[in-house]
Amino acid sequence: MLTNREPDWNIDDLTDTEIYDAICYLEPAPTTAAEQDSGDQDQGDGGRDLRLFIHRVGGLLGLPVVLLEMMRFCGRAKKMSS
Repeated sequence: MLTNREPDWNIDDLTDTEIYDAICYLEPAPTTAAEQDSGDQDQGDGGRDLRLFIHRVGGLLGLPVVLLEMMRFCGRAKKMSS
């Protein structure tokens, strides 16, 4: 157990590089949860990618249908007001 609670050095004497090195030494290495759980970081995103692809394709295919319905509705509204 460390008995000397007073450090022998003054913090004002440290250079920026020494302070940075001490911080890097004390901080844990940054890791993600996927790296800690298993070694297959490249797997597991296929379901999300597929859902995103289906959502985008559905939006692109549905847009003309929505626009045609809006045009049809506007045409009926003009006929009813005349």
